[in-house]
Amino acid sequence: LEIPGGLVIDVPSYLRGLWEHVKSNSDAAWVESEFPDGNEARGDAVIHATGAALLSDPKFVDLPITPVAGRSVIMTAPSEVGPAVICGKYAAPTIDGRVLIGATQEFRQKPESESIEDLRSRSYDICPSTWDGGKVEKVTYGVRAQSKRHRLGRLPVVGPVYGKDGHWVLVGLGSRGLIHHGLYGDALARMVLGADLREFPDDFFWYKEVAKG
Repeated sequence: LEIPGGLVIDVPSYLRGLWEHVKSNSDAAWVESEFPDGNEARGDAVIHATGAALLSDPKFVDLPITPVAGRSVIMTAPSEVGPAVICGKYAAPTIDGRVLIGATQEFRQKPESESIEDLRSRSYDICPSTWDGGKVEKVTYGVRAQSKRHRLGRLPVVGPVYGKDGHWVLVGLGSRGLIHHGLYGDALARMVLGADLREFPDDFFWYKEVAKG
């Protein structure tokens, strides 16, 4: 899929701008705290939104979520950078004139060189000039939280932590976090502020009855 005139979001810039907007329109503050084993965050509302790291907490090991690693490459561009293209994999120009190509889905540990070759074989057709004339400058690595497949697809886990009043969860957006975070974040904010959960479709809380596996 190529969209002439389409825009590419520089995620670090977007996140910095989003946080600046939050600070300028509220009393929000960024505070980092450690919670030793046996202790946990307390407050009027606690939102658990730490992605795949959430599975390291015994309280959440039964969520229908699987960690999936992924790598992308940032490459030099051999000539003028073209438009962003997506076809299974994606190739997108970066803010500094390079090309970002991604991303793998890795359910097991593999060497970095194997991941690069996987990306090359799966994306060569959409950006041959980059692979032929460019150079890999950086390999990025992260771990997604991917939800179990539901009859409506892979839905995120968003809503109350059942059996624990005042605790909420937002996880499992997989590789679609940039697309869906605003929609689901707004929905969760309404829940936390007292919206009747019956206002939301039953499928919103699909995770309540679905076991991991």
